Amino acid sequence: MPRRSRGILAASIITVILLGLALAFYVVLGLPVNPLRFRPIAYLEHDMLPVGLPKSGAEYVHMAVENTSNSTVYLATAAVLSAGPSKKYTLAYLSHEEQGLLGASSPLRGYVIVIPPRSTVPCIASAPSGRLVELSLGIAPVQYEWTTDERYQLLEACERMYPYLPTRLRSHLPAPGMRHDTIPLELPPNTPGPSE
Repeated sequence: MPRRSRGILAASIITVILLGLALAFYVVLGLPVNPLRFRPIAYLEHDMLPVGLPKSGAEYVHMAVENTSNSTVYLATAAVLSAGPSKKYTLAYLSHEEQGLLGASSPLRGYVIVIPPRSTVPCIASAPSGRLVELSLGIAPVQYEWTTDERYQLLEACERMYPYLPTRLRSHLPAPGMRHDTIPLELPPNTPGPSE
């Protein structure tokens, strides 16, 4: 094969490889290849989750996410997408607004507190060893509007969560007995709480 042909072939192979890598990064980083695709935010080990969490599909869980890099706490509602062969659950935000609040930092380490539907006890999704859940956050193209019922469900879930949380998290969640219509969904930046 002439030297020029070999050069063209080598360049073509390199181009194909680079395009493949670019496409892989495009998909992995959650860019809108499919505008209806949910962006995964957390991969939770099975033993980090409470009994009764739905295995996949149409049910929601409520979460409080703490960004441990700046001690900010946010509320979120998530859909359980799958429990794949790696024995990890995949959760994805439904609310575009919540994604915007959390920002596009990725990856981010923080606590995820999961409240299954039909459960009165939340699960703090960090292993007993203190290993934190790895979050992959970004702006999702999914548009979602809160309904009144969902707002109430989220706030009621926070009330159930309240007694189990550290003070620094508790200070920015709705206290039991607060009127639901006076509680904003957007939580202010966390302030240092009493040491525990």
